[in-house]
This record gives sequence, structure tokens and C-alpha cells, in this order.
Amino acid sequence: MGASKTSQFNQHTIQLATIARALAHPARITIIEHLLNHQCIMQKEIASIVKLSPVTVHDHISKLKDANLLDFHFIHNQYMVSLKLNDISVLTNFLPQSHSNT
Repeated sequence: MGASKTSQFNQHTIQLATIARALAHPARITIIEHLLNHQCIMQKEIASIVKLSPVTVHDHISKLKDANLLDFHFIHNQYMVSLKLNDISVLTNFLPQSHSNT
């Protein structure tokens, strides 16, 4: 694999690419869609929503967390997951612009 030449791109473009990579799986998109409709959910409930094993769900959540899309809160001995709406807005602001330019 070659070296990444991210220095030629601005920070906004790099952040958008990171988010796009994190969303590049149907399970992760399902998690994000569910969180858009429900502000917060227990991490262990996500496995039943996407119908995958807890270990697989943990990997998907980790990728979304690495892209800075999720917040975690420890409430009543459970981890609650919610969206970081500021970072998701990078994507939502980009999509209408891309669509209107075509």
C-alpha cells in the first residue's frame, strides 16, 4: 500500500473522507440512522437492532467512534451511545452542495 498524501488536502476534506470511510458499511449506516431517530441508546441494544453479534457491533461502533461520530456516556452501569451532531453536520452540509452541483 502506498503512502497517503493527505497534506495536499484541507482539514475539512480530510474530515469528510474519514466520516465517509466510517459510514462505508450497512451496519454502521443502520446504527447512525437509528441514532438520528433516537437520541441515545444502550450499546448492548445495538446488536439486536443490526442483528449482529456484540463483538461485531463493537468493531462497527469503534470505527464510528474513531471517525468522531459518537459520544459515550456511562449511565446506570451501562454505556449509552449518542451522535456527535456537530461532526455529523459536516456530512449533511456536504451532501446538498454536491447534489446541487450536478
